[in-house]
Amino acid sequence: MAPKPTKKTNGSRTSPDTEALFTQTVVAFGHGTGGLHVTPEAARELRRQWLVRVRENRTRWIADGAQALEFARVAGRLAAHHSLERGVGVIDATDVAVAIGLLSRSKKGGSRFVEPLRGCPFCR
Repeated sequence: MAPKPTKKTNGSRTSPDTEALFTQTVVAFGHGTGGLHVTPEAARELRRQWLVRVRENRTRWIADGAQALEFARVAGRLAAHHSLERGVGVIDATDVAVAIGLLSRSKKGGSRFVEPLRGCPFCR
């Protein structure tokens, strides 16, 4: 018997597999930040932009997980870089949005998961 979906506070349902995949990407994003503080607003922005894409592309994520996690790590690094460029050193929702925007506009990609990045679940 398949695991039951978990009920979320907003009424939506997310399968445990999707939630686990999303959690892995959050950990990878955090690894990319290099230890900078991530505000609650930034975490909400990350969830808003990525969870639906993980859900929509769950099968692909399972097949290409290592590349998805590397992509999340790079997004964390870009968010940290943007924060430091602003002279703040704390990642906020704007830094997350800028990082994802930079990756979605990129024309270069080094793997079949993100090349040309338009197909990436983070970038749509």
